[in-house]
Amino acid sequence: MAKIKLIIFDAGDILFDSGMRHFNKMYYNFLKKHKKEHMFDKTGQLWTNISEKARTGKISQFEANRRIFSLVGIHPKYVKDVLALDRKLLFKIKLYRGVLNALKRLRMSGYKLAILTDVVWPKNLLKIFFGGLKLTTHIDYIFASNEIGYSKPHKRSYHAVMKYFHATPSETVFVGHSKDEILGARRLGIKTVKLWNEKAKSDFRINSLTKLPTVMKKIKRQLARKCLVCKLK
Repeated sequence: MAKIKLIIFDAGDILFDSGMRHFNKMYYNFLKKHKKEHMFDKTGQLWTNISEKARTGKISQFEANRRIFSLVGIHPKYVKDVLALDRKLLFKIKLYRGVLNALKRLRMSGYKLAILTDVVWPKNLLKIFFGGLKLTTHIDYIFASNEIGYSKPHKRSYHAVMKYFHATPSETVFVGHSKDEILGARRLGIKTVKLWNEKAKSDFRINSLTKLPTVMKKIKRQLARKCLVCKLK
């Protein structure tokens, strides 16, 4: 009988609040300090264009910020200041309520659990961050885009996780909220569970990760019925 072996989680805004509101406020104040607050929207656009190289490991987080600073007229010596502020906010992030218990229940049910996250942070910082949240205790492996060399929704990012666990798309579930990332998983034949985002078409929708163990039971029953129908044909 076909069954799910692997659950892949996006990280930010799934397991914890990504903290973007706080980061944007911090970054605006940083620009204001350097009399560049009028460049706030511009830096956001520049980050969108440049950050993909950092997320896929082609350049460092430091280099991405250095390039942006050079384009908006801020001396590169201040990159270390904004990175220090970013790290300070990073370690204030807390897990959503009930996440660890949900992960524990899923592992007890026999699922392999992985995080697939698009990040610009260096590996050592990421390890400390996830360890501080106690996710490393409940997650089998954490995959970072800047190590894989691809970010979601590129098919190779999902395939890297499935290859590690020797799982096929039909044996995998992806839990996310981004429309593009969910679509990327669905195109590969991965079952999807969306959190929050009403615009993203998925197989299942939940408003809290605490509901995921129940959804996984539904998926298991669904696959069992499908298998039975195939046998009766």
